[in-house]
Amino acid sequence: MHRLAILITVVVCVYGQGPTARYSTKTGYETSFEPGTDEKNQRLRDWQTIASDVGESASVTGCKPVGVYAVNRHGMRYASDGDIEDYNAILARMKMTGVSEEFAYLLNITDNLYPIALESSLHPAGFAEMEGLGMRIKQRLPELFVKDGLDGFDFQGTYRQRTVDSAQGFINGLQGPKANCTFSSKTPTRDVLTCTFNSTTNSTANTETVAVDHELEGNDLLLKFYESCTKFITDVDDNDAAVIERDRFEEGPELTSAYKAVATKLAPIGWTGPWNMTKNDLEVMHHMCGYESAYYGSSPWCNLFLRNESLAVEYWLDLKQYWKEGYGYDINYQMACPLVDDVVEYMTTVKKNGTRRGSFKFGHSSTLQPFLTILGLYEDTPKLLANNYDVSVNRAFRSGRISPMTGHVSFNVLQCPSDQYRVLVLHNELPIKLGTCGEFFCPYDDVVSHLETSSNGCRFDALCGTNGLYPGVSRADTLSKMSILTLMVTLLVSFFVLQ
Repeated sequence: MHRLAILITVVVCVYGQGPTARYSTKTGYETSFEPGTDEKNQRLRDWQTIASDVGESASVTGCKPVGVYAVNRHGMRYASDGDIEDYNAILARMKMTGVSEEFAYLLNITDNLYPIALESSLHPAGFAEMEGLGMRIKQRLPELFVKDGLDGFDFQGTYRQRTVDSAQGFINGLQGPKANCTFSSKTPTRDVLTCTFNSTTNSTANTETVAVDHELEGNDLLLKFYESCTKFITDVDDNDAAVIERDRFEEGPELTSAYKAVATKLAPIGWTGPWNMTKNDLEVMHHMCGYESAYYGSSPWCNLFLRNESLAVEYWLDLKQYWKEGYGYDINYQMACPLVDDVVEYMTTVKKNGTRRGSFKFGHSSTLQPFLTILGLYEDTPKLLANNYDVSVNRAFRSGRISPMTGHVSFNVLQCPSDQYRVLVLHNELPIKLGTCGEFFCPYDDVVSHLETSSNGCRFDALCGTNGLYPGVSRADTLSKMSILTLMVTLLVSFFVLQ
């Protein structure tokens, strides 16, 4: 893997006017921030500095943090098995046909650089992202960490190991720079870490166990609601027509121009036309640009794309995210209501007794993006369509910006004088205003009201057409039940026909 780093050339980025191109859901956390701004440094602020910077110090005088709830996407991962296979096939084809002199360095990339065995698992860069996030949360809310250990904190992932490994990195960060947390036991619904860390009050080394809980596959209504929502599976996820706007853009002039430009750049000397590649190849190259920019800081694949070409590919990919995880269809985000209710339940508990210092969830892009959408964040007018690319270039919904790897949203609860409470909402560690509240440190009741309005009573079975089957219904279970029902109907029809 280190050989690739030697081959990586410096990527020259021309920002110019307008947005910076990103890599949709394959964007790393560090590359999601706007270049040429102070956004990364702003993540280092404690809550009081944030209050001062946004001009709200007076409203939080005498306040102190008493709890934090965060929904996180897992850290940067390795490519999927499909992307790895396609990537290897592209490299093999390049080495067989040759490419233009400008991009001949691609022929020197090591074969089978990314083992299939590592597909979709957490990359070391993702572990580091999570560790850094944990450290900064501890710095931002020091009042929650005045005593050693993580009593009063809970952690939850999914049945996908990369979410549990992300929690491990995050917990490492919470415990301090010299902490070491390793898995000591595993059950189908709980992984236990044994952590050694330095005391914050003396020089002694401490040891504690920390649990990361997760549901069985098919039972996770909180973080994998999309696998239990029959209406979403049928009407959107398994419905090719649901992403017709993406397909139309794929055949449109902007994406076709980007595709032809990249294919032409790769054509070897003497070829009479562009290099032989597909639009799927274009997508994989763009993915690898995103992955490797997160792994190494840059990628040779990025050099294939001019800014306008990368922006077109990004929009193509974002159209899928928008129509499957965003505002495209109401069910995409309505089904995230159990997670909204869990935030309200946590905040209510904190206000009543203050014993739950923090609750941290580790899910997927399909967890975070619908959650941001149900909160009413990053909505565009008009909707993202194949034929309005020009007016959507500066759109709010950009998955590489709002739901990158390690992306997250947190609700930071502060107790104030006269038993008043305020909530600071942070998205990717930067303050945002929620709903109609005109403040960053919003009154507690206003935040709860917005969340309850967003949840709208959360009748999950009614929304998703599960007919009371949940809990205990998975996508596979649902399809199995549907198959059995279909078979029964077929047999009955056949029986009566034969009579």
